[in-house]
Amino acid sequence: MLAHAPRDAALPAYRARAVIVYLVALALLLTLGGEPAQAAQVLHLPYPFGVTVDIIQGYNGGTHTGVERYSLDLIRSDGKTSGSPALAPASGTVAFAQLPGQEHGCIGVSMDDSGDFHYMLCHLILSRTYGYGDRIQLGQQLGTVGAPGLVGNNGSAHIHMQLYTSPGGQRTPVPFAPPQGLSLETSSMAADGSYDQWACAGAGCHNLVSRMPPSTTTLLATDSVAPGSAALTGAVSTSTTLAVGAPAVVQGTNDCLKVHAQPGVTAVSVGCAPDGTVVFVSDGPKQEDGYTWWFLRTLGWSVADYLRPSGAPAPSSSSVHQGDGAPAPRADTAQLGVGTSVSVTGTGDCLRLHQDPGLDTPVVTCLPDDARAIVGDGPRDTDGHTWWRLDAGGWAVSDYLRPSP
Repeated sequence: MLAHAPRDAALPAYRARAVIVYLVALALLLTLGGEPAQAAQVLHLPYPFGVTVDIIQGYNGGTHTGVERYSLDLIRSDGKTSGSPALAPASGTVAFAQLPGQEHGCIGVSMDDSGDFHYMLCHLILSRTYGYGDRIQLGQQLGTVGAPGLVGNNGSAHIHMQLYTSPGGQRTPVPFAPPQGLSLETSSMAADGSYDQWACAGAGCHNLVSRMPPSTTTLLATDSVAPGSAALTGAVSTSTTLAVGAPAVVQGTNDCLKVHAQPGVTAVSVGCAPDGTVVFVSDGPKQEDGYTWWFLRTLGWSVADYLRPSGAPAPSSSSVHQGDGAPAPRADTAQLGVGTSVSVTGTGDCLRLHQDPGLDTPVVTCLPDDARAIVGDGPRDTDGHTWWRLDAGGWAVSDYLRPSP
């Protein structure tokens, strides 16, 4: 804002000239860019550090029209897109988010210190329910990339990424290029109006590479933890008291503990076990990335720091929910079928959704009681259970599903 000139005296000549120069510069800036530029964060690719990324659909591609016209569909060049960790490209606050496993798996974040820039990521199995205004940190794992056919990805696992502004609350897409937008990593990707611009997949392309700071890799859903920092956020190092064959309980995360396909902070995250979850240790310990890792049966590998021994009886291999081991209420499977709307009932906590039918397949997410979903495939009979695939993100046993209006 310009300062008001003194009312009782004329401006000295040198001050008048300075004001004129300022006004001319401001007018030129507004003409070229609309508003004075503001300092902005670096915008990273939503994959872990060092991952090479292909663009399988670019600006003005087949489904990138209208408000989606400057979007990019991103996959990992190494073929490990499905189930890959989806990381926050920049810090900010949640502007909107869909429920885990629901709709198109989208989350929008208003970036810090960047004026009116927002980013949106879609086709994710979000790791938890995000609320308006929730803090998001650079590199925080927001969820995992949905498997083919889930969260509206049209049968292809990928991350849909968009940069936009929100004048008057209206989502307005901008390209990944100054001055209208922000560069993605070090790539300025200006728009020229051509069809499927910037799309390129395969060895012959100039692929993008994630420069996500590796130090931001997290083991929790919301809190950054450095190797060896067992004292942070209530963590308790229990690697000397845990053992194969023993039950344990997740404690001290203030949210949930990430479970990985392999021991290691950069390994694919296959789920997130909430505080209070009773788990059963079936392998380990292994040392990786400065942590001690244990394998939790039917879930995956987790660090020891947030596990403590539990006096609860070890869950049987037929356990399919995160509750207290109460017998599953039997569902009338004759009432279920493809297209049926169902609700989760009787778990006492949440119902695990698996990547494939079977108790030992990776857990994608866990739906709380009263959550609703649509049956998309099934039935399959495996491990003594009848399984149905839900649009909420994976396969679930029928025992805790009830038809809902």
